[in-house]
Amino acid sequence: MCCEDAVADFPAVVAQMVAAARLRLLSPESWGADAWNSAVVARPLHHAGDAALEALWSRFADDRELSPQEVAAALVGASDVDTVTGLVRLTVSDAGVIWNTPIPTVAAECVVVDVPVLVSCNSTLPIRVTAGGESVSLSNGEHALFEEHLDDDARTIAVVVDGVPHVSPDAVERVARGVLRLTADLPCRWSVIGTDGAAHFPRGGMRKWDVHGRGYAHGDDLEVVVPPGQYVVRAMRGIEFLPFEVDALVEAGTAVTVAAELVRRFDPHASGWWSADLHVHANYGGEYAVGADQAMAMQRGEGLDFMNLVAANQLTAHVHDVGLFRAALDHQLPGSHASPAHAGLEYRNDLYGHVHVTGAARDVGRYQTGHAQGAVRVDVPFNHEAAADFRSVGAVVGYCHPVMPVWGDAPQDVLERVMGRTDPRNSEARCAVLDAALGVVDSVDVLSNADDLASAEMYRRMVGAGLRVAATAGSDAMLSLRHMGVHSNPPGWVRMYARTGASISLPTLQEAIRAGRTIATNGPWLMLDVNGHGPGDDLEVSVSTTVIATVSATSDGPFTVRLHRGSQLVHEWEVACGEASQGWSATLPLQVSSPDAFTAELVGGPDPLVLDDNAYAHTSPVHVLIGGHRLRRDDDVHWCLLWLERLRALVAQHGRGVGEHLAEFDVAVDAARSRLQWPPMSLG
Repeated sequence: MCCEDAVADFPAVVAQMVAAARLRLLSPESWGADAWNSAVVARPLHHAGDAALEALWSRFADDRELSPQEVAAALVGASDVDTVTGLVRLTVSDAGVIWNTPIPTVAAECVVVDVPVLVSCNSTLPIRVTAGGESVSLSNGEHALFEEHLDDDARTIAVVVDGVPHVSPDAVERVARGVLRLTADLPCRWSVIGTDGAAHFPRGGMRKWDVHGRGYAHGDDLEVVVPPGQYVVRAMRGIEFLPFEVDALVEAGTAVTVAAELVRRFDPHASGWWSADLHVHANYGGEYAVGADQAMAMQRGEGLDFMNLVAANQLTAHVHDVGLFRAALDHQLPGSHASPAHAGLEYRNDLYGHVHVTGAARDVGRYQTGHAQGAVRVDVPFNHEAAADFRSVGAVVGYCHPVMPVWGDAPQDVLERVMGRTDPRNSEARCAVLDAALGVVDSVDVLSNADDLASAEMYRRMVGAGLRVAATAGSDAMLSLRHMGVHSNPPGWVRMYARTGASISLPTLQEAIRAGRTIATNGPWLMLDVNGHGPGDDLEVSVSTTVIATVSATSDGPFTVRLHRGSQLVHEWEVACGEASQGWSATLPLQVSSPDAFTAELVGGPDPLVLDDNAYAHTSPVHVLIGGHRLRRDDDVHWCLLWLERLRALVAQHGRGVGEHLAEFDVAVDAARSRLQWPPMSLG
């Protein structure tokens, strides 16, 4: 576990929240359908990688509990267990027990080592196995995956089989220690990697890995105990600074200081832009129980100006971190100072979509609908009713992860892809068009843990149909997870920027989102200007005039920049590798004869600053008004109307307990259709 010390500035309920999270970590009795993010289920992903994901998900997708035996089977089925680094295996048969001969993990004295322990039952009789504080019954052919955390000078594992202890061969080779002292003028994210690829961490803190498999920790003055050897030390601070990297040779009994020199790539504050992540989970299962103080330390290390820590359920009635949400309503979290952090909410319905709620002044008592083991098991009330309630208490509301990734063959059209799924309970933003047309949501995350290109395509359709929603970003980072793809990334790995002036606060952020003065990015800087007006601005022009669009970007590249009007691609530029490292810009004259809305999009490749597969950024629109009228493109309006038609059919087919409420839903859909069709459509 981590960080047992209480923080005096936080209410007692927050300490109780963290204590409750600790109790849930390794307790199968408390999993229910929330088992997906438990510490036990995360083990195969940590030790075998994504190959274990499909086997686990196919079992979990039925909304049922995963047994420890199924979790271990996923590891065995997804990998050659003899190749799993550091794995200790015990096989129990009628003839007795046999240990494998593990290749010991080399570790310095007093360093914690996570050792996976696989127990396989080849016995004709059931056995009871205890290890790592857990106990499991196994029948012939079953496996259990435990984990021991060996501290101090511990080298061996003890496994108890039917009451008899068995001690493993040495799983850890302890060697003399050296020390790396890591310092920087600003808090940052550090990675210390040995020549064997192993990550090393400060003693007593969390041991976390990002999507690229790099271990990391945050701070501005850290000590890392390591075996003698050569190390690559890397320091990063979000996306606004260049990575700092150096090789360090550490000898036994010595201390080596690495002082990171952080150099800015770009400075958004200079022009009034401040970063925010609207969707961060402190605790969502996993290996750790994370306090708000730890979450804010990560925020500072990422140079993230604003963070919304959300309470959320998974699939049951348990709402993670609801104590923090209730205790901290309507005020900044203690200790967040110049980088505000607030407690918010992720309201979850897997059929309609999830929304993040930022800045609610009161708890309206809505957390989820439609989960078979949840407090509200039917898909009522509808999302637009919940969103209206959140906005009535001062919150801004935005749709999370709008379009999820797909594997294999899938429809290219986003509408068909989202509405045509045979099992549509996958958290996509199916009600985003409806709720935006009804005026009860403020934004859509064009960057998240979802399919960003498809999410942005959906967003531009909404913009082209005249819907006023901002482009935002929510990482869905789950800080309590050790190693689970993008979910164990740090907060702010995707982020939005809001034009809020000299500083950022909850009110100024909310104002910027409502106005659309936002961009979203996972690394590149992207800006759009039309006749001196930026994202969210209204530019009033006369009929039949020429405007000048200027697109600027900073990224190592290569990348493509695209300019859109609604869903229509207007122009694109190909930018070569290195051409935009110090900044790049291009201008384009555009003839305007009717209302318009322009957005810019940057699509890149792999980037050392990006904690995802590819670099990506997108702006909110600059609106060009004529006679006070806004853009409404015929094809985008038609697309949104078809979306509503498919939504109505999907809710009738798949909604739980919605039968007697369909008439109300029809009223909402009809109201949205009317608003989309008025005033008359202006562009073909």
